[in-house]
Amino acid sequence: MAAASDLCTLADVRQALEMPASDTTRDALVASLITIYSQAIQNEVNREFAPVTGSVGSPTTRRFKLEQGAFRLDLDPYDCQSISTVVVAPEGTAPQTLTASSDYQGNPVTQPDGTFTSIEFSHLLTSIFTSTTAVRFGYCLVDVSGVWGFASVPVSVKQACVLSVTAAMRRDISAFAIDSQDAIQLSPDRSSSYGLPAAARRMLNSYRRNLIY
Repeated sequence: MAAASDLCTLADVRQALEMPASDTTRDALVASLITIYSQAIQNEVNREFAPVTGSVGSPTTRRFKLEQGAFRLDLDPYDCQSISTVVVAPEGTAPQTLTASSDYQGNPVTQPDGTFTSIEFSHLLTSIFTSTTAVRFGYCLVDVSGVWGFASVPVSVKQACVLSVTAAMRRDISAFAIDSQDAIQLSPDRSSSYGLPAAARRMLNSYRRNLIY
């Protein structure tokens, strides 16, 4: 059974491997590898391609820490399609529900990938650091509600997953040829997998999350 976090389908891999319709003997193995590589890819680039959680009518709330004096909240490792509400100090007796556009905005503003990866707060909003938690521990808590994950898996990400699974199924060592900057000895982690192929990693480069501390 496919996992909600899978970045490609059994049919995608079967087509890539040109498996006969009558041959289903390796379907279970393919399905398990899809789930494994899907998670590996999301860990590799620190993005949430799948699954989608929450909806406009029923948003999902996630809690984050905002360090004292910071006005940018990284949603790492999540991606938010749409932000419904942002509440500062939700754990206290006087939570602050912020107003979009004047108190905060999602970044990147243009959403080139269709998601927000961080929230920027107005520098005029100094009251967010007056909660008991902020005073005692040097950070405030922020609850962000919205729709999380990508509306659909980007084509290049899907193909990177297919490529990784098919290379593992074929035991294709050459597919895992390391780049020149990876000055390490190639060695298998296990008999059927050598990690993410270099070609797959290159396809994922534009989706790597750039962390700012």
